[in-house]
Formats: sequence, structure tokens, C-alpha cells
Amino acid sequence: MSSPDAPDMFFGCAYCNEVFPEEVQLQVHVKTGHIGKPYKCVPAKMPEREQRLLNKAPTAAISKNIPVSEVSRHCIPEDCWVAINGKVYDVSEFADRHPGGPTVILNYAGKDASKMYNEVHKGVMIDRYLRPEAHIGDYGVDEQLMSEEFWHKLREARIEEVKEELYSVLAEIEDHAGS
Repeated sequence: MSSPDAPDMFFGCAYCNEVFPEEVQLQVHVKTGHIGKPYKCVPAKMPEREQRLLNKAPTAAISKNIPVSEVSRHCIPEDCWVAINGKVYDVSEFADRHPGGPTVILNYAGKDASKMYNEVHKGVMIDRYLRPEAHIGDYGVDEQLMSEEFWHKLREARIEEVKEELYSVLAEIEDHAGS
């Protein structure tokens, strides 16, 4: 689907509205998010939010931390990073040893799992279970290196993202109510 001939085509989940640029990401999503259902892929166009981002000038900050975009690239079982409480960990090897099973970790692959981790583990330090080299670095953008203007633009962009997500959810609810 996503190829040089059709760069605007993505891999869509047949069970929900999620869209992925790489097929392996969709495979992990279906396996961990729609447990027991067979893998099904539908052709999907690039989401509107990403299309709009392509037309915007990039806003970058110099940072020694690992950005969200980098963490999100590591979202498959063989290359699985998660962010927990401001730190990024490579949990690829640990996932199979996780007491709750690998599915729990894979659901948060490439994402910030702090909220879920803190709710379940109630103060237990993750460093007790992982080898020291699993800690890759600090998560996010170094706040001291960004101006207030940048933060303002970032907040405005996030507000727009949340609005779009809300409109999408409301439309989906309306669709289900009408059927």
C-alpha cells in the first residue's frame, strides 16, 4: 500500500479507524488491540491531521532528550520502546518475561505508558525489573531549551489535535447511534 507509486496510501485497521504508515504497525495493532480477531487490512489515505502537518513549517527544538517522534518509531515486538515517568526504556527483551504477558507491553509500544504503569504498579520502580542498559534516555523535549512562544504554539497545536479527535469520536458515536 504505502509505496513510491502510492505514497498517500496507508494501512487501515478493518475493526476501527486506526491508520498506520507501515504494515507491521497494523499487524501489532490488530494482534494486541483486537485480540482473537484475524488480521484484516483496508486501504486508507493519509489521515487529514498528518496531511496538514506536511504543509506546516517544522518547529524544532534542540534537545538532548528522546523526542516523542523517535519513541513512536519503536513499536514492534522486536524493537519495543516505552516511556515511563519521563524515561525511555527498550523493553523488547523484557516483554516476554512480563508477568502480565507481552500483550500489555505491546499495547503501549512506542508510547508513553506512565499513567497505566503507575495505576497498576503503584510506586514500584521499573528499574528493579530491567537491566541498566534498557534505560535509553530521558523522554520528550528539554524544557529549558524552548521559548514560551514555542510552548504556546505547541499547546495550540495540541488543542487542535484534541478537537479533531473529539469530532472523530462524536461522529463515530453518531454513526453507531444511527445504525
